[in-house]
Amino acid sequence: MKIFTYLCVLLAILLGVSFSLLNADTVTVNYLIGSAVLPVSFLIIFSIALGAILSFFLCMLSLLRQKSTARGLRKKIESLEKMMDTISTINKKE
Repeated sequence: MKIFTYLCVLLAILLGVSFSLLNADTVTVNYLIGSAVLPVSFLIIFSIALGAILSFFLCMLSLLRQKSTARGLRKKIESLEKMMDTISTINKKE
């Protein structure tokens, strides 16, 4: 399954790079404090890379939240198990 994933990623990268190389014209990019003349290919690759980086950080944020929730639930289970052990010990003494 990992090989299939790696092949899909490699194919996507190759398609992206070939598409960007076919678009070598320059464009003017206007942003808030200025402007720049960049090749379309650079702009496409930059946009793809920025999207990948943002997606990675958003996934990591979600993963950290899930780990935090799991940690809290594990602590709750441990405290409930201790409580059950205490109750079973009291019941055995009676």
